[in-house]
Amino acid sequence: MKFKINKILSAVSYSSIITLVDQLLLFFRGVILARLLLPEHFGTFGVALAISSSLQVLSDFGIKPRFISLPPLDQEDEKKWLESIWTVELIRGLVLCFILAASAQCFAEYFNDNKLMPVIMIVSLVPIFGGLSSPRMFVYEKKFQYGKIATREILASIGGFVLTIILAYLTKSAVALALGLLSQVIIGLMLSYLLAPFRPKLLADKQILLNCYHYGKHLLVVSVLTYITTQVDNLFVGKLSGPEALGFYLVAYSLAMTPVTLVQIVSRVALPFYSEAWSNGHRVLAYQRWTKTAGITTFIVAGITIALWSGRNYLIPFVYGEAWMPATPVFAVLLFVGFFRGMTHTMSPMLRAMERNDIDAKVKMVEAVLFVSLLSALVPTMGMMGAAYAGLASYILAFGARLVFFIRPGEAETRQLLKDYAICGLCFGLTIVVMEYIHNFLHEVINIIAAFIIFAIISLILNRRFRE
Repeated sequence: MKFKINKILSAVSYSSIITLVDQLLLFFRGVILARLLLPEHFGTFGVALAISSSLQVLSDFGIKPRFISLPPLDQEDEKKWLESIWTVELIRGLVLCFILAASAQCFAEYFNDNKLMPVIMIVSLVPIFGGLSSPRMFVYEKKFQYGKIATREILASIGGFVLTIILAYLTKSAVALALGLLSQVIIGLMLSYLLAPFRPKLLADKQILLNCYHYGKHLLVVSVLTYITTQVDNLFVGKLSGPEALGFYLVAYSLAMTPVTLVQIVSRVALPFYSEAWSNGHRVLAYQRWTKTAGITTFIVAGITIALWSGRNYLIPFVYGEAWMPATPVFAVLLFVGFFRGMTHTMSPMLRAMERNDIDAKVKMVEAVLFVSLLSALVPTMGMMGAAYAGLASYILAFGARLVFFIRPGEAETRQLLKDYAICGLCFGLTIVVMEYIHNFLHEVINIIAAFIIFAIISLILNRRFRE
């Protein structure tokens, strides 16, 4: 067990490094590009990315997460899975590229943006190069061997960062963002074969595809609905308010989702961690792992959220420049969207480990209907603020509905998790009260640090599990 825990801690460490590097690069990328490009350039690229993402979601049947969640395979079965993954991803990439390229002009006319077509044409190549990557990288993820995964993703991110900045300086257009994304994917493709050699072979094993269908049919629904709750707001804002407003919205959204990145660190390792216990029949252990992980993660996500909230009035102009000031009001609302989105993501790996993607799908359906309904009602009159309020309402619903499924009355783990949530809410409220009294006496940047420290101190005092 000690060796297993060491592997998990190592995986979490590497996942943390990956996310830390990505966030630092994203931060400096935003700071630099905000001074090289205009808000409408970000908006045009955001629309192209939302369109591409929609097609990728509709064609994802969960073959990769299914492979990761499986018990250990023998060498022959593993080879069949890897060849099937590579084949499916190749075919998927080719089809998506053709659809995107063929419809680029139509989308440009629909959004009344003549700069959108070349951006979509470039983005259409991303699924092909992404699908050609070595599937053996997933073996490392399955076995908690994250060293090579970290090497690949960090080097690809750095390469994409450098090229995007250079291209933005040279072109001063949204094309730079698209080419930067494509270059990052191509660098990742080359590194995947360097770090995880694999000889491609066309194979679509019938049993594997059927297995993935039964596992992924609900997961596909979840993916489609997740797209709706994370991307459709971009399309609404882009269509009804224009690319400039969408540019402001995307910048605010990116900074507000900082707490979610922490959950992504945990979730990346959590699926195999929970699945290892669940698939071996240790279901109580799997539930204990989830409740403890969810409780601790909630406190850290809340701490980051309260820190950003304390700097809500000056973070946007401080980071991106005074020209981006219109993004400040929507940023304050999106911070709480990020908090509840992060809380919701703590539950998804456990649902997948339990193979209860149907629960996720049912909740996502209600969430998506509410989200789109609110977008239709609020965005025409409130613009990007309406999109933020729609997101907040839908993610509060998403968190509450999933929590109801997990509550097991009378069990100690359930009582402890609900206690963690209650204490976290109390700590959050107390921190806001304290900050309201002292924020005028501190420097703006110091306010952010002070809020996080105060929240951490209160949490350490009130929560024994957090101290542990």
